[in-house]
Amino acid sequence: MQQRIARRNLLAGSLAAAAGLSAFKGFAADEPQPGARRDIYELQVYQVKAGEMLRRADAYFQNALLPALQRAGAGPVGVFTEVNPTQAPSFHVLITHNSPESAVFMPTKLMTDADFQKAAEAFLKAPPKDPGYVGGMTL
Repeated sequence: MQQRIARRNLLAGSLAAAAGLSAFKGFAADEPQPGARRDIYELQVYQVKAGEMLRRADAYFQNALLPALQRAGAGPVGVFTEVNPTQAPSFHVLITHNSPESAVFMPTKLMTDADFQKAAEAFLKAPPKDPGYVGGMTL
């Protein structure tokens, strides 16, 4: 059995849907506004163990990574520590890039930065029995 829709109801529903869609388009525009800057955000998460590993990671972020990222043109950068009594502590590093190329080539820039390599040596070249961190991911 077919159900008939009254023309008046169909027209009213269509207009309401069109109005809602046009209002939503303003919030979800695909194209940036002329002259608007589109930043790329990279989130790195490092899981560490309490104690010496936590101190070593903190020194790495403060003395090696943050200065190197600034020299390479990334920023602003935020480093946040999450301490949970039931899980290992973790560091969340939020890096702002001004272009996709910055995000893609940043690891190369860091690996060729002599000051970064020197300041990061204790963290990056830690022995397997005492690593700089136990787990991590980049989003």
